[in-house]
Amino acid sequence: MISDAYEIPGVIHDGLVSRRSRLRRRLTFPAAAIVLVLSFVLTGLWIWTADVIVSIMSNQLIQQMTGAVRREVDGMITFGDRMSTRMVNDIARHNIPFNDPVALRRELYGLVSDEPNVRWLACGNDAGGMTDAGRLADGTIVFLMTDDFRAGVYREYEAYPDGRLGDLRKSAVYFDTREQPWYTRVRDTRSRYWTEPYIGSVERLLGVALSAPVFNKDGNFAGVCNVKLIFTALSDWMSSLRIGDNGRAFVVDTTGHLVAASGGASPVVIGADGKQLRLLASEAADSIIREATRYLDREPEIAGSSSTGPRVFSFDDPERGRIYAAVDRFEAPGVIRWTIVSAVPASDFLGPVYRAAYFSVAISTAIVAAFVVLGLWVVGRTLRPLTALTQAAQAIEKGEWRDVPEVRRNDEVGLLAQAFTLMTGRLRETLDGLRRSEAKLEEAQRVAHVGYWERDPDTHRITWSDETYRIFGLTPREATITVAEMLERIHPEDRPIWNQAAAEVLRGASRYDLEYRVFRPDGELRIVHSQGDLRRDASSASRSMFGTIQDITDRRRAEEALQQAQADLARLNRVMLLEEMATSIAHEVNQPISAAITNANAGLRWLAARVPDLDEVRQALGRIVRDGTRAGEIIGRIRSLAKKTPPRRDRLDINEAIREAIALTQAEMQNNGVRLQSRLAECLPLASADRVQLQQVMINLIINAIEAMGGVSGGPRELTIVSGVDNANDLFVEVQDTGPGLDPEKLDRLFQSFYTTKPDGMGMGLAISRSIIEAHNGRLSAEPNKPRGAIFRLTLPGKDCLAGPRVVAP
Repeated sequence: MISDAYEIPGVIHDGLVSRRSRLRRRLTFPAAAIVLVLSFVLTGLWIWTADVIVSIMSNQLIQQMTGAVRREVDGMITFGDRMSTRMVNDIARHNIPFNDPVALRRELYGLVSDEPNVRWLACGNDAGGMTDAGRLADGTIVFLMTDDFRAGVYREYEAYPDGRLGDLRKSAVYFDTREQPWYTRVRDTRSRYWTEPYIGSVERLLGVALSAPVFNKDGNFAGVCNVKLIFTALSDWMSSLRIGDNGRAFVVDTTGHLVAASGGASPVVIGADGKQLRLLASEAADSIIREATRYLDREPEIAGSSSTGPRVFSFDDPERGRIYAAVDRFEAPGVIRWTIVSAVPASDFLGPVYRAAYFSVAISTAIVAAFVVLGLWVVGRTLRPLTALTQAAQAIEKGEWRDVPEVRRNDEVGLLAQAFTLMTGRLRETLDGLRRSEAKLEEAQRVAHVGYWERDPDTHRITWSDETYRIFGLTPREATITVAEMLERIHPEDRPIWNQAAAEVLRGASRYDLEYRVFRPDGELRIVHSQGDLRRDASSASRSMFGTIQDITDRRRAEEALQQAQADLARLNRVMLLEEMATSIAHEVNQPISAAITNANAGLRWLAARVPDLDEVRQALGRIVRDGTRAGEIIGRIRSLAKKTPPRRDRLDINEAIREAIALTQAEMQNNGVRLQSRLAECLPLASADRVQLQQVMINLIINAIEAMGGVSGGPRELTIVSGVDNANDLFVEVQDTGPGLDPEKLDRLFQSFYTTKPDGMGMGLAISRSIIEAHNGRLSAEPNKPRGAIFRLTLPGKDCLAGPRVVAP
């Protein structure tokens, strides 16, 4: 804030300088401006003339280049048409049936061998089969064929001249000619058909295919012959083209994908999954190809013109400047509707012209600058009275206070000096007040452990307050820090979320509000909470990112201590529950142990017999194992309740937790004459909960219900446990009893700590149970049962349950 105040003398200094410079401009600048403008006009005329000449030359060049590409493409298509005619005629002349794949392969092998420019020839039949002969990049001829020449897996084999298949080289995908558009089109129309460019299913090469029908000697449709033209030769030819230094020629199909291009641009790219994909010309890395395609997409009437020959156009590119281009259309029977484009940046020809023009402008500017300096020196001699005021303003701007020199003049300079003296006095008083305010603000930040920060969105440098430095364990300094320095102080696990939050604020998506961990230089880990937002100017443009930061380490430690105390209290409650259930637990454990002893004695008797009955001994041992397992399960449940472990949420079947709680309290129910009814819904979704804590709540509610009904002398003692999903898709469990019920006036106090209706109770069970359920984002409530008793209902939110079938309990 104080530094901003020093801008005022800077403004005064600028005013003084402006008065001097105004006089200088009156004398020197007009003459300099005339010379400079004249040089600019002559240079501009030169550049305009060169631009017109380059435009004419560029148009001629790109038209010729577009025509050459068209002739090359037309030659490739004509060759494919000629080759298709020869293949169909040879098959018909030799009367080769389409159910004889060996004869077909022998014929295709001969055609590929005779024509070095042919890469792939194929035949398909109405059984869905396909067989190919083709030349690989290294000159090797191979066969491709589907299984049994019917619809099946496409496989590649070594090729023999007599049509026999050699060793299997590799397998590809399932293939059925009857599902291919080119086959059905030729079969239905009985005419030739060119396909769109595609990448082969076995040899992953980009090409196009001409399909032609083949008829048997009776004139009936027998199958389809297919000439596949690979674009490798076309791409090699176009790569050899040179159109200026940065010009490009390329071909695009009707889908917008690149067919071939000069300049090394590949029409095939590797996708994220590692597979080869065709490249959209509008997404090419080459800026000439990309921007020319996008311009034609915005102006479709250019490429769609019905005029014969290439059509010339031009457009502006942010990276290359003015670009001249020509476009032509190429069509063939089928779906071939290709666009041929040649484009060259004007800068390829105008570069030397511009360099010469810039050199001329530089010389003119140097001459004008020398003239201006000489004029300013002459005029400056007449403006010395303002020098003293200017120097005083400069010193104050730097924070160096000095007395303003007295200027005894009655002109405008004298009036300016009086006003300057008055303003500097008031400014000094204002600065003293600002210093006191800043000191108070710093003290408040230090006491509250709250600092502030400011980030420049252009330079990405960050300014910290003194308290912010102290929070990070650093010594305050005047210099700003970089984002990289900031990230070094942040815990590595928190850096991604910090980067994401800052990026969202800079995009204007949301306000900055984040907690993260930082390391001090001595290795101490601190937890901070930071908030911030973008500050904008009058035009709503982002000016800076400003926010606060607070050290919340002590608060977090206090919260963790509170959570630990709550966990210890919950464990104490579980231990007390076990103490209350000691007799029942002893009874539950004693039953399987007694049964095991009885079975062991029986087994000994069977072994001691004159003829030991091993079947009976085996059965007795099996019952001992069963009873021992049962005793171990009971002890395991008791240990899990008494064990001191941190809370852990798992995928939990709530019905299983209810059954385990029932098993631990079964003896208590029998001792108190309580009859249990359980209505547990099937196929409930799995809950995300801590098993031990949930069992603790269930045992608390069951024991409370048993003890409540223990004081009822008349009427049935019935305990009902219900589970299911309510209309809000929340998971619920109800514990219903037929005890004395609840006092409606005391329902609000029922879950308060140390409130109890038992003579020897502590009043902590229900309070702890509610805190456990609320920690699971659920609810625990109570209401009177009808005609008597109480209903305790716990609910877990459906959004925390894993998806699955939901059945509402009756």
